[in-house]
Amino acid sequence: MERHPLGSQAIIPMNGAEYLVAVAPPGVFDPERIRVFLAGAAQGVNYRRGVWHHPLIALHRTGDFLVVDRKGDGENCDVVDLELVIRVAATPGRLDEVT
Repeated sequence: MERHPLGSQAIIPMNGAEYLVAVAPPGVFDPERIRVFLAGAAQGVNYRRGVWHHPLIALHRTGDFLVVDRKGDGENCDVVDLELVIRVAATPGRLDEVT
């Protein structure tokens, strides 16, 4: 997981691939607070400053994304390593469990 403490980050899908967005609230990283969302092929996301997020996970095919990030002085990327397993429910559009 990573976060950008000095600015927001916008992500825009470019080739029509659905993708998963894994996020956790700002502050001290807590893996119990990770939530995963299914983003549509034409749906962008904007991570607020300091929000923990996983690199995008394209579904069904390779995804191309435009990333709009902050430019300027200072370190703007904190990283935490973890093992993330996502189990997808049999019901389309619903995620059952994130561990």
